Amino acid sequence: MSYFEIKQATTHEEVAAVAALANDIWHECYANILSPEQIDYMMKTIQSVDRIEQDIKDGYEYYTAHLYGRLIGYMAMKPEDGYMFLSKIYIEKDFRGRKIADQFMQLIYDEAKWL
Repeated sequence: MSYFEIKQATTHEEVAAVAALANDIWHECYANILSPEQIDYMMKTIQSVDRIEQDIKDGYEYYTAHLYGRLIGYMAMKPEDGYMFLSKIYIEKDFRGRKIADQFMQLIYDEAKWL
């Protein structure tokens, strides 16, 4: 296991881990502007396991960031006609400011240059 790695989420278990992390991050990030009920609704409609799996079927690519094997962030992108659509990037609070989003952005750049 390496210190830091980014992996594509493809299995049901990996998607479930993304959905669980999304739930934690969204409740932390949006607690000051949305009610817990609104966040729960958004989780069910935008970041549930079923929705993420449907997104993947629709062409979205979900990637996860791991630090010493621990899931600490995720992102989603979708190749479009001649460009890469960035759907989301989320990093766990304790790991923000450590250039993890930069690693995701590099992945997007690397993938987009082939479009």
